[in-house]
Amino acid sequence: MERLMSWDDLRYFLAVARGRNLSEAGHHLCVSASTVSRRIDALEGALRCRLFRRHRDGYTLTPAGERLRGEAEAAEARILALQRSAGADPEDVGGVVRLATPELLAHELIVPRLGSFCETYPELSLELLSDVRPVSLSRGEADVVLRAVRPARGAYTMRRIGEIQVGLFASEGYLERHGIPDRALNNHRLIAWDHDLAFLQMARWLSANSGEGRVVLRTSTFAAQLGACRVGCGIAALPVPIGEGYGMRRVLADTAALSIDLWLLVRSDVRMTRRVEIVCNFLTDIFSTGGGDRPPDADAPLAG
Repeated sequence: MERLMSWDDLRYFLAVARGRNLSEAGHHLCVSASTVSRRIDALEGALRCRLFRRHRDGYTLTPAGERLRGEAEAAEARILALQRSAGADPEDVGGVVRLATPELLAHELIVPRLGSFCETYPELSLELLSDVRPVSLSRGEADVVLRAVRPARGAYTMRRIGEIQVGLFASEGYLERHGIPDRALNNHRLIAWDHDLAFLQMARWLSANSGEGRVVLRTSTFAAQLGACRVGCGIAALPVPIGEGYGMRRVLADTAALSIDLWLLVRSDVRMTRRVEIVCNFLTDIFSTGGGDRPPDADAPLAG
């Protein structure tokens, strides 16, 4: 009789697929690397196929492993949804809401407004996950995501809650030393994004508008971009309300401007809970009133 695959098998499989080595997978699962190795060997034996290629520097998925990963992550999402919804009262405000948002928006636009929010809803616990890299809603890494790129698909609802204007900014000190650009950034010093983050919309826009400007600094965080611009390292692409809020001068405003739509994504299994609704309304109030001219869109569910 063939052994049936269990959720425990999939947990071990996903841990290795994501960690790409036995030690990291074992650390995540709180077991030894040898235990992980035995479980993977047993799973491959039961399925009669290789799921991983073994290399000296780690594990990579075979085509069969890639196929299983998609199914395993879908099963993981369903199990996590069941765990979260079991016994939950959708009208209960108390509890945790995990919000993922770009670092600079969190630090400069959301956190300054959290004082009154926390006073109004003391029983609601907000976990703020701020990074420029996306998180996975399907794996339960967040309940609500604020992002500047419209997703193509997913088991969530989404709506555009506003837009944010981006411009080129420099400190007064920098402009005194290097002059104000009139039509292009030629011969000016630029603060750009790390090459690993070249996919960011702001990074692509700055690159397209850089002309013969010279990149003198690359960073991997919004905070470093802002800080370097404030001390006069060069010209950076920043959200207009933040650049102006720190007293920096916007340059080439008539020719260099970017409008970024902000999208709010909510996991389908939590969207009807009262505490998630409160957080979504809070974010909508921030960005629909201060982020742009167009009104927010209505909910638009996407099939996953």
